[in-house]
Amino acid sequence: MAKSKTLLSALRKAKNEGWREWVRSEADERAVLNGCWFSMSRAEHVCEFFPKFLRHSKGERFAGEPFELLEWQQTQLMKPLFGWVRKNEYGKTVRRYRKAYVEVPKKNGKSTLSAGVGLYMLFADGEPGAEIYSAGCDRGQARIVFDEACNMIKASPALSDLLKINNHVHRIIYPDKLSYWAALAADADSNEGKNAHCIIADELHAWYGNENYNSLKWAFATRAQSLLFQITTAGDDPQSVCRKQHDYAVEVNTGKKIDEQFFGLIYAADPKDDPWDEKTWFKANPSLGTAIPLENYRNDALEAQNTPSSIDAFKRYRLDIWSTGDSALFNMIQWDKCGGRKFDWNSLRGRNCFAGLDLSKTQDSTSLQLWFPLEEEEAYAVLSFFWLPEATANEQAKLADWLVWADGGLVELTEGEVTDYNCVKRKYCELAGIYSIQTLLYDPWQAEHLTQELTDLTCVPRVAFGQTLKNFAPAVTTLERLIKKKKIYHQRHPVMDWQMGNCRGYTDPNNNKRPTKPKPEDFRKIDGPVAMLEALAGGGQPIENGPSPYDLPDEERVVFL
Repeated sequence: MAKSKTLLSALRKAKNEGWREWVRSEADERAVLNGCWFSMSRAEHVCEFFPKFLRHSKGERFAGEPFELLEWQQTQLMKPLFGWVRKNEYGKTVRRYRKAYVEVPKKNGKSTLSAGVGLYMLFADGEPGAEIYSAGCDRGQARIVFDEACNMIKASPALSDLLKINNHVHRIIYPDKLSYWAALAADADSNEGKNAHCIIADELHAWYGNENYNSLKWAFATRAQSLLFQITTAGDDPQSVCRKQHDYAVEVNTGKKIDEQFFGLIYAADPKDDPWDEKTWFKANPSLGTAIPLENYRNDALEAQNTPSSIDAFKRYRLDIWSTGDSALFNMIQWDKCGGRKFDWNSLRGRNCFAGLDLSKTQDSTSLQLWFPLEEEEAYAVLSFFWLPEATANEQAKLADWLVWADGGLVELTEGEVTDYNCVKRKYCELAGIYSIQTLLYDPWQAEHLTQELTDLTCVPRVAFGQTLKNFAPAVTTLERLIKKKKIYHQRHPVMDWQMGNCRGYTDPNNNKRPTKPKPEDFRKIDGPVAMLEALAGGGQPIENGPSPYDLPDEERVVFL
């Protein structure tokens, strides 16, 4: 933004007071205009706490040594996070930031740092009756940071005299301030009603669904300067809570969204960077060469180079590159761009199209996809429809947004525990009267009876699509090419977008690809993309009327991950 006289005056004041260097972004400039400032005493207080009160508990090199913050931990995280302040509505000076998202590769000291943050908030932040919680995808994950904090207390003569560890209820207690720290279970119901001063959300990429996260983020209502400290490595689920926080941090940091109370810090390589160049390693790993021995890193890189199946894990865990582009079957950034263009969906009425149907009875969704060739543009359009048993939607409500999608008319919930195929039949017949469906392609697994009925009712011929690598490979290759060239129009249908992001693929030595189904108990579904590939195949590629995937040998089956 253009620097006004008011801002220039405020920046001169900041320079005179010695904190101009901490105004680093447009968001900081906006915060200054809104009355925020940087308190060097607060920034130094938190950094002095670490070596004065905390001792490392692990590693031959560091165990027993004072916790001296690394350069990046001081200047890029702790000082800005705790140094920026503002006046609240009662005239009290409080921290500017109430939520932090920190993303760094593994082995950069996340758990140790998080334990230090939690202990500072418990012991040194001056909050009476403070409630500190560590949370994870399960209680075991939540206990990692909590246990590290306990080890630090035991190693610190100063803290061990003042803080009490109760191993029976897994609490750290600060009696003088009536404060405590507890590890939380990943159970939204049991986490309601917390009055948290600080929550450490560890390895956010592993959290399933939204419910537990939503129950925690509202736990700070009565605290003057609470902190939700989220720390994680990159994940592989583009619809996860973690990915949403990652994207939000990027948008705040780049000025696309305004949120002066959100702090985002991401260390990651660019997907285009050479993963074997040491400059890339240092770019993504701020602790490399200090807490992380360079020799160990070189050994990990060599092992990944020699084991192609490990390359994706190396990029994700060592370079903090999200797996949604390289390991996912489809590039979700390019897919999203395909849905960002204007299109007259009414123009499809009466046009030729091909239908793909993927049926399910209970746990999976049923999906119907209509694939429209647009000869005049050498492009295609796709319409998506979904059904799910109401019982399954309720059962998975804490994991996926089925009930929200149903309220928005994006998925039809059928009564009971089994998908009512009569609902599918009614919709299909309705669509056959609006569009000119040329062929219905379907997975022959338990679909013969319904698809025969659909053909009898509409006179649309049906073709069994054997779910084999040979059938899928041409369709996947074609779809990848169309997505890359933005030759597809889609509705940005939230269910379809979610399922496209869930797709993982099997690739044979000849680079033939097919989707792989998640495990039966996994809430992530891919029925929409499978049906779309069937519909795409109906547009002219040869189809092998093979058997059900469940009757195929292992190497040909659409396997469960």
